[in-house]
This record gives sequence, C-alpha cells and structure tokens, in this order.
Amino acid sequence: MASRNQPHVVLCGGLDPSGHAGLAADLHACFALGGHGLPVVAARTAQSATEWHAGWPSPPGELQTTLRFAVRGVAVGAIKTGMLGTVVNLQTVAQWARSLAVPLVVDPLHRSSSGGSLWPGERDVLVRNALLLDLLPTAAVVTPNWLELAWLANAAPAQDVAELASQVRKLPCPALVKGGHAPGALLGTDWVWDRRTLVQLPPRSQWRCGAGTDPVEAAPRGTGCRLATAVAIGLGKGLTLEQAAEQAVLWLDSWARLVASPA
Repeated sequence: MASRNQPHVVLCGGLDPSGHAGLAADLHACFALGGHGLPVVAARTAQSATEWHAGWPSPPGELQTTLRFAVRGVAVGAIKTGMLGTVVNLQTVAQWARSLAVPLVVDPLHRSSSGGSLWPGERDVLVRNALLLDLLPTAAVVTPNWLELAWLANAAPAQDVAELASQVRKLPCPALVKGGHAPGALLGTDWVWDRRTLVQLPPRSQWRCGAGTDPVEAAPRGTGCRLATAVAIGLGKGLTLEQAAEQAVLWLDSWARLVASPA
C-alpha cells in the first residue's frame, strides 16, 4: 500500500510504443522518485523514437470506466495528465478529477516532439478552449513549454520576462513554464507562476543527445512527461508547488545529463 512518502499517482496519457515518452516516461519517473503510478491509457500511438505515424484516442466510455476502477480502494495522492486525444476525453477527465479533489498536474501537450498532432481530428481553438475552461481551472499546476504557453495564451512566443508574465496571467491556474524553447539568454530557465508571483528556478543544463546543434531537437525525448509526473509526485507527498517544481527540475536535470552527451 502506498503512503504519503510513496503516493499513488494516476497517470492519464498516451501510450508511446517506442518507450521514450508518454506513460512509459511517467512510470519511469514514478520508479525513480518513489511514486506508485496508476497508468490509464487515454490514447494509443504509432511512433518510433524519431517518427510520428498516427494516434487513436480511447473511447470516452472506456476511459471513464478505467479511471473509476483504477482508483477503487486506493488513496490517490495526485493526478497527472498528458495526451488525452479528444475534447470529450479532456472533459471526462476534468469531471472525474474534480470528484477526487487531489492535486492535478496538467501537461498541456499540443504536438509530439516529432511533429504529430496529439489531438487528432480536433480543431485547435476547441482544444485550447476546453483546456482553459474545463481542465485547467481544476489543476494545481499546468506545465507548458515556451511554445505551449504561447498557444494557450493565443499569442506569439514570449521574447522576454515581461511578455512571459503577461501570458501566464491569462491562465486559470498556477504554472511551471519550461524554458527549453525559450529565446536567447532565457533558454533552459524554468519559471513558477503561483498566480501572484513569477519565480525563476535555478538554471538547468542544455541537454543534448547526439551531434545535433539545436538544443531542443537534440534533447532527450519525454523530459516534459517526466517533469510533470515528478511535480505530481512532489505534490502528492505534500510539498508546496515551488518545492515540488524545484525538486522535479533538479531530478530531471540529473537524469537528462546521464543520458545526454556533453554539449
């Protein structure tokens, strides 16, 4: 049985058969950080380590039933969402999460790192509205990267901290903004927005795998999944958002430096 030091975390996301991202990455973070992951498949994908082919969302009735049974008899400490696939699935998870009243961490995935749509067949504007109106108001924190934040704010990517602050104020919940896609000197710096103050976290490494020159393209896959799950584990252990975010970034940095070659 999981305890406060090993919280049960519901992982609702996509299945990546390459094993690099999605639920595989979520479970890796749980194994590493002492969380007990409860994986719920909201979508299946066909992809390799470098190429996206297709995605198939789970039927909402199937998702609803799986969520209900996954937590039966379990004291859930936190929930983390990744690929949900459809607006209906998003709304299903939002309603279910509200009934549990535990910290919800939302990774607002827009596209896969290989360019595939994680909302196949859905219109962008409907997905964004559903996130902002249905899921994020329930969340303890949302974890967008620089480009996902701009998408949620319906704006161009922020070019400085003032623009970053303007964009996070449009969110209906706190945020951990990842700086892997940030411009210039802001690259690699993550930020926590608690709906009052924007706090800069300690700079992390600019991870690289292989000989690529673009630090985003060369970064290990699944870092965003692992980071959001690590935050959920921290919140499930009773940490504050800033504590959970800082510990998650430090752990992810140490893991990524092990699997990435020196810059």
